[in-house]
Amino acid sequence: MKKLAGAVVVAMGLLQGCGGGGGGGGSNDSNAPPQITTYSLSASVSGLEGSLTLVASSATPVTLTSSTQATLARLPAGTAYSISIVSQPELQHCTLSASSGTLNVDTTVEVTCTSRVTMPETTIAGFQVARFEVAGLELTNDEYTGTTTTRST
Repeated sequence: MKKLAGAVVVAMGLLQGCGGGGGGGGSNDSNAPPQITTYSLSASVSGLEGSLTLVASSATPVTLTSSTQATLARLPAGTAYSISIVSQPELQHCTLSASSGTLNVDTTVEVTCTSRVTMPETTIAGFQVARFEVAGLELTNDEYTGTTTTRST
């Protein structure tokens, strides 16, 4: 039994002497992967009244329900990006500033949402008259059926 205990003590001493690590610990480790610089691509939304879904490049779509700032993706430096509106509120028209470019710094794209329907008031012969103005609507006439179709753009 004493021989076995002595062998265990010798084995433990050898293992402790190894230091358990390897690699030498210096910063000149040629096997380390290179550091990749990434930047955030964000959207700053104003005027939103409803639900807006944006997608950056091939990232996961992000849905927003209020005017806010949100990160859409984190991409490697030098990556070309594009942001698209997947869906927007039915009664609003949302536009993007700088919806595409190359990411070399943290970038925020402005998204502005405005109402499609406005009601300017006019006074005619002393009477106040309201009229509706609708932005972003396209009317087409189907010659085959004779019906008129309204579609938002």
